[in-house]
Amino acid sequence: MYIVGIDPGRTNGVCILRVEGNVVTVHASYETTDVQTVAAELENWAEFDRQTTVVIEDFVGSGMRSADHVWTMKAVGFFQLLSIRLGLQTRLNPPQARYAFITEAETLGLTSHRKAAGAHALSWARSTWRVERAHVNTDAP
Repeated sequence: MYIVGIDPGRTNGVCILRVEGNVVTVHASYETTDVQTVAAELENWAEFDRQTTVVIEDFVGSGMRSADHVWTMKAVGFFQLLSIRLGLQTRLNPPQARYAFITEAETLGLTSHRKAAGAHALSWARSTWRVERAHVNTDAP
C-alpha cells in the first residue's frame, strides 16, 4: 500500500511512502511549483493502485490572509477534489499533526516541503496502521 503525502502551497512538497506490513519506506519525494505535476502524479497513482491514500495538509489559518495563504487553501481544495474524483482514499491532516514526525522525516533525508509532506504521510501511517519507524528505500529515484 502507498501513501502520497502532500504539503500544498506555492511550492508543493510530495512524499510517497510504501507500507509493507508494519514497515514504511520512502518510495519517492519531490517539490514543484506546478500543481499540474502533482495532479499527474495523482492520476498515475489512481491507475497504479486504487488503495493509495492521499494525505493533504489541511491549511486553515486565521485572521488576515496573504495571497500565498489564499493560494494554499485553493491548492488544498484542488488536490482533495481531484483525489476524490480519481477514487483515491483522501484524508486532510491538520498542520500540527506533522510536528511529531519532522525529525523522523529529516533522518530519511527529506528537506523543506518534502519533509513536511513526508511527516504528514508518516503521521497518517503511524496513527492508522501503527507501523514501525520509517526506513530509507535505497532503490528510490
